[in-house]
Amino acid sequence: MDGVGVLAVAVAVVLGLVTAGVNDTVRDGVRRELCKLSPSLGCPGPPGTQPVTMGDPDEPGGACLTNLHSRYGEFTAIGNGRIFSILSDGGTQLQLRRYVNGNGKPDTWQVWDMSWMDVGGGVGIPDKSRLAFLNAGAWATAEGSKAEIYEFDNEKEAREFYKKMENYRIGDPIKVAVRTNPLTGPAHWLAGHLPFGIGDRIGDQIGANEPDRKPAQEYWDGGLYNGFYNDIQLGPLPLSIVGKNFGTTSAGVWRTYAQGDKKENTTFYFQGSQQIMESAEADIDTMIKKAKKRFPNSVQNRISDVERQLADKLGTTMKLPDPVKRAIATDSGVGIGLRGTGSTWIGITVDENGKPVEFTQIDDKQGSWHLRADLDVGPASAWYQNSQEGFRERTTKVLDLTKPEDKAAFDRYLKTSVQPAAATQNPIKPFRDLNQMFLDGAGTMSTVNFDNEVSTFNASIGAVVVGGEWEYDQTTSTATDASYWKPGTGWVKWDKCGLG
Repeated sequence: MDGVGVLAVAVAVVLGLVTAGVNDTVRDGVRRELCKLSPSLGCPGPPGTQPVTMGDPDEPGGACLTNLHSRYGEFTAIGNGRIFSILSDGGTQLQLRRYVNGNGKPDTWQVWDMSWMDVGGGVGIPDKSRLAFLNAGAWATAEGSKAEIYEFDNEKEAREFYKKMENYRIGDPIKVAVRTNPLTGPAHWLAGHLPFGIGDRIGDQIGANEPDRKPAQEYWDGGLYNGFYNDIQLGPLPLSIVGKNFGTTSAGVWRTYAQGDKKENTTFYFQGSQQIMESAEADIDTMIKKAKKRFPNSVQNRISDVERQLADKLGTTMKLPDPVKRAIATDSGVGIGLRGTGSTWIGITVDENGKPVEFTQIDDKQGSWHLRADLDVGPASAWYQNSQEGFRERTTKVLDLTKPEDKAAFDRYLKTSVQPAAATQNPIKPFRDLNQMFLDGAGTMSTVNFDNEVSTFNASIGAVVVGGEWEYDQTTSTATDASYWKPGTGWVKWDKCGLG
């Protein structure tokens, strides 16, 4: 074998070892240099016409989240007082997620199985008070939650698993209430651990047993869940402002288990979110009742009569849109509204030896406008709202702490931002400086924009002493475009996500 042949064999062996043993960045660099020696072995394109080029160092190395579908069911039990109330709440949520890995690698599909419990209290304005135009209150609870995350390398298997879990976990509202509410959950947990297979049968009946598949990841967290509600009558106008605002602050532990070429690690995280949900509603209950008395057998005449009453109050001609007319035909109140949510998740990941390897921040913003319909029948009430147009923006910032330059940037941030902020009790400085650090070029930063659809149904019943509320929510987020930050250039298209 001549010298060229020996060199060719050596190059082939080294290329194989590189492919098997080190990370993508090192492998690509070594491959590029070896291909210069023997470009015909494992190198793309005809020799000398298509040289191997390094990837953009500013492009994120992680997967790109492109699709998210979730459903949740939640039951709240309320002990009513004239001013103060006690409430206990529990629920479960399922998510189906698709991540694009790019570079010819198959997509990763995940099913998230989450549940939570919280207990607390609230205060509200008495019904028979001088503030009869205002129905409002505030509440706060302590919450705990847990989730298992299952991973799949094909869509069919993931969707089948999701559908099975959807029927099992959320298919029956009564089972969700019994399993997750703090008043009944502990007793059920004890019953589910009875010996001789009795506990397993009880768990199956109530939808509590875990699937015969090990999760790829799990997390546990706890914190505070709080907010307020309002229903404000706007004087002589046939309109009211109603809404439900809430926020959460929690911290937790996230475990990623070893599988394939992935090593086990642990993430310690903090998260906070805030939501505002307000609707402007036509207060047409009284007008509908008057119209029904005048025209008991004609829906169209009722609608015309309501339009006349509105015109008298507003002083202008009023023609109701078709959705409102349909609502009047079913004796519902109707309205339009806005819903907005903002959240931040921050985590530090350590390897199996406790060494920090990654810092991650995820900012999630959502907004939509919706149509809303309400129905009140004695002590029972219900409302439904469906988004007509919505957006979602997820920005992910990552520091690879195994890289000297990212580790140095993070150390400087702790020294110049976090420590002074702690000393002066300035909570804003760390967040502001953190964003600036990524804008200046530390780590990687990417943003994915989504079309976002949200529908929510809420039904409640209230009595003198006790009450209950059931809420069901469905969200679908579909990515429309993705980009990553390149210092000196700005946002550039993230082709890896495959979004056109």
